[in-house]
Amino acid sequence: MEVVNVGGGLPPISWAGLGLIVLCVTTTGGGLIACLLWIYRELNNLRSETAAHRIEVAKTYVSTVTMREVEQRLEIALTKMSDRLDKSIDTILEFVAKNQR
Repeated sequence: MEVVNVGGGLPPISWAGLGLIVLCVTTTGGGLIACLLWIYRELNNLRSETAAHRIEVAKTYVSTVTMREVEQRLEIALTKMSDRLDKSIDTILEFVAKNQR
């Protein structure tokens, strides 16, 4: 029995051809699912690394207000120290001037 293609349509498909199509579709679907699972796993790893980084940043974070307060305290301490140094130099110069007479 011979199959005749009438009307120029698609030729009939055999069981082997149908099996090949099903195999290709399932293989492609399996590959796609494997790829999606890999992406999902990588995104979860990235999320956990980002969370760990956020925790680390939070531990070492210093606010700008705190930094300005520290700078102001340092500036005040340096100003006091320079005033004391100026006063000490003036005292030494006065002592030397008195002893030269």
